[in-house]
This record gives sequence, structure tokens and C-alpha cells, in this order.
Amino acid sequence: MRRPILATALLPASLLLAALPAGSLLAADEKIDLAAITRIRDEAFNRSKAQETLSKLTEIGRASCRERV
Repeated sequence: MRRPILATALLPASLLLAALPAGSLLAADEKIDLAAITRIRDEAFNRSKAQETLSKLTEIGRASCRERV
């Protein structure tokens, strides 16, 4: 039996929301490493290959779809 799409989509979201308050209370005492965050942002904005990779994957997908037709 198939579950309704809406129920399937909402279940993980509701579990995540239920876990947020407990997690935010535990994380309140942690120190934030701003240098690490800065390095991650720099890597993401200046040397990310995500768009290039996505473009290659979509081209491969298009080519395989053309072969099936």
C-alpha cells in the first residue's frame, strides 16, 4: 500500500522540528570557530565545483535519455 505523498514528506520534517529545541539547548555552550566557518565559506564561494559538476551530470543524463528514444 502506498502512503500519501504529503504524509511521507511531512514525517521527516516533523521529526527534525521535534529535535531542534533539544539540540539548540545543548549547542548553546559550544564555542563557535569563526575561522573554520570563514574557511568553509571561502571554499564554497571561491573554489566550488558544484555548478560544474551539476552541469556535467545533467549533460550525461540528457545523453542517456536521447539514446533511449
